[in-house]
Amino acid sequence: MRRPLEPKHRLGEVTVIASKFLVHTPVGTAQAGVTVAVFRRLGPGPTPAFGLDATTTTMLPLAGTVVCSMALGLLISATADRRPPTVPNGRSPSPPWPPCAKSL
Repeated sequence: MRRPLEPKHRLGEVTVIASKFLVHTPVGTAQAGVTVAVFRRLGPGPTPAFGLDATTTTMLPLAGTVVCSMALGLLISATADRRPPTVPNGRSPSPPWPPCAKSL
């Protein structure tokens, strides 16, 4: 039986991380935009600052936070593959289910 090729081995890890970054950045920015639009509908928002309107003043830090946290998550997932498993044989011990099975 042939093992399917994993994209990380065919393309290289840097290419896979870059493609995830290029896909998740606009999606996260769009989600931040929707969030700001909803909150701006509910209230006036912050006072304009630095020559920017209230929507931009709210959108820029939120989108920046989304993109930075996504980049940190990609960095963690890229380095997590190299760590040895903490559970022997790749299986986690599970308690008997249901917990009261011994009393039945």
